[in-house]
Amino acid sequence: MKKYIINNIFLILCSLLFLFWIIFQIVNPKSLSTGDTGALFLYSKLIAEEFSVLSQNYYYPTELRFLWSSTFYAPLFYIFNDYDYVRLTANIIMYVLLLLSFIYILKQYNIESKYAFLSMIIFFIPISNHYLYISIISSFYPVYYILYIMYFALLLKIVDTSSKKWLYIAIYSLLIFIASLNGIRILIYIFVPLLCASILLFLVYKIIYKKDIKASLSYIIYSFVGLMVSLIGYLINDIFLRNMVNFYDYTQGKLYSFVITAKNIDKFIHHFKQTFSIYYWNDLISIISNLSIYILIILFFYMMYYIVRNNKDIKINFIVIFFVVLLIEQICMEIFFRDYKPRYLYTVTIFIPVIIAIYACISKESRKQKILLLIFVILLLFHGSAVLYNTFSADYKAKQKYAIYTPTPKATFEPVIKYLKENNIKFGYGYHTEAHLLDELTNGAIEGGSVKVMKCQFYKMKWDTLVKYFDNTDLHQQVYFILTNKVNDYCKDKNTLLKEHNHQYKDKNYTVYILEKGEILKNLK
Repeated sequence: MKKYIINNIFLILCSLLFLFWIIFQIVNPKSLSTGDTGALFLYSKLIAEEFSVLSQNYYYPTELRFLWSSTFYAPLFYIFNDYDYVRLTANIIMYVLLLLSFIYILKQYNIESKYAFLSMIIFFIPISNHYLYISIISSFYPVYYILYIMYFALLLKIVDTSSKKWLYIAIYSLLIFIASLNGIRILIYIFVPLLCASILLFLVYKIIYKKDIKASLSYIIYSFVGLMVSLIGYLINDIFLRNMVNFYDYTQGKLYSFVITAKNIDKFIHHFKQTFSIYYWNDLISIISNLSIYILIILFFYMMYYIVRNNKDIKINFIVIFFVVLLIEQICMEIFFRDYKPRYLYTVTIFIPVIIAIYACISKESRKQKILLLIFVILLLFHGSAVLYNTFSADYKAKQKYAIYTPTPKATFEPVIKYLKENNIKFGYGYHTEAHLLDELTNGAIEGGSVKVMKCQFYKMKWDTLVKYFDNTDLHQQVYFILTNKVNDYCKDKNTLLKEHNHQYKDKNYTVYILEKGEILKNLK
């Protein structure tokens, strides 16, 4: 038994973590729901009803959704009516596909499948509450992870294989093309750094090792092919698709102002602190957890050093160089672009489990390296446990000073939902979070269009929501607004829509106004 456990420790631990997250989602199905999770359900349900992959009846955010979480959510609406079943089933499918992706990429290195379970262990341990939300529970990013791993794995396969090379090139190109129809993300975050890494790899072997290795040139060629295919897909998105649907233009993001002022410096520092907070909890209570993440970073870079120092395998050196180039690119994007979001760094993070699996395999004969790997996993588990505890503690807002994600307390919606159901009110408008959460918490029984408030006036928020909420069709007989106390208290007399109405419901969190059909659409700016 002891020998079996030792030989299968990665499989056992991975299975335990898998079961933990499945049970967690069954017991706490809406624990990390937000307006964005509600919008995911809204969109997935729409394309399921339309039996389409692109809808003119939706206001898209920064990307289209040809390959995304909705690809898995939408078909499940033909099976389940319950949103929680849809999310749980989709998550399980994505977990399995990610594991298969890890197995496939490690196969290119002739590494046993058991090390793919180590990669999944790393994936399943949350490095921050934002990672927990976006990667494990709400699963906005696993499709990106799967694709990024497969792009790299297929590139290795194409270079190595002589049999049916055309088939792998076709699969490689097709996956790139479909994903690049979403927008510019694939081009910038994978194929630009991949081509740069390929060129750097060629130069390293040419100048440092004094070797002309055919594979290094092949990586350049097929990375360039990937970049060209992704560019074609993006151009189709930019020239044709954005004119067919309602789509926010992400490419018009602004650069940071480099005029040195106290205000600009303060903004820049705050932005970087937010970025760092996706990898650790910046609070006094979790000071030990903070220390653990620093040690984890040191250990990981030591692992990369060990890999490079102890082998001359071009494929292994390639993934290390690619990781470094990708990391540098993301840091540069962070420095220069104001629209850069901290979560984009997760495109770097997903290659960490692969590199750790490679390290574990090539160092398996060394007792010292095994101990370092054990320390790494234990520290990561400790840190992940602290993240999970703090995420759901009562004073989470105080604990994460530079929060970029905090769970929305669902209990505050229960009285509002009860009131709306008792009065048979099924549609209305609210802030983005509240509007979409009402939809998710009621499994679509109550729908909400998104509005934003500027200078106490309501504006249509045409972002991640349905077009029909803002057209002039006869949608419902009456509508409602959900307002926070702050807006109600400070803006009631200034708001042209509400100043002549009395609220019909009010508690310490929300105020509900009932308005006649058409009033809102006439007054929304």
